[in-house]
Amino acid sequence: MNGVAGRLLSVDLSTGTIRTEEISERVFRLFLGGWGLAAKLAWDRIPKGADPLGSENVVTMAPGLLTGTGIPTASKTAFSFRSPLTGTIGRSMAGAWAGVALRRAGFDALVIRGKSAKPAVLVIEDGRPAGLPRGTSGAWTPGPPARPCWRATGRGRAPR
Repeated sequence: MNGVAGRLLSVDLSTGTIRTEEISERVFRLFLGGWGLAAKLAWDRIPKGADPLGSENVVTMAPGLLTGTGIPTASKTAFSFRSPLTGTIGRSMAGAWAGVALRRAGFDALVIRGKSAKPAVLVIEDGRPAGLPRGTSGAWTPGPPARPCWRATGRGRAPR
């Protein structure tokens, strides 16, 4: 099918395995765009009753059909997962370079599952995953102490 690579990258953080899988033309025709593909992959791969915050939950990432083509403002990427708020399939949309980079690496989707005991960074070089380097120092350092993100205004309430 023209315009798609027909491949997805599947990463299991629990085992550290990375696989490349084929996506059929039928799936691309039935589930259009990044949101359609991300939702299909999440629906097929998240087990019924999986804990949204557990290691069984899957996060899928799929760039839109026009992402990476050079068309202005065509940079939307869809993320799909089991929502901790509702327990149903949720989505998030982003307009940044992550989807463009994934598409240029030769993948139409990324599926992440599992839970890593240590910080891990996915590296893709020349269209092939180079692995999950573990133990990246400083990636999980504690942040600043929690405090309110707003400051009081002269009227005694937080700004909108």
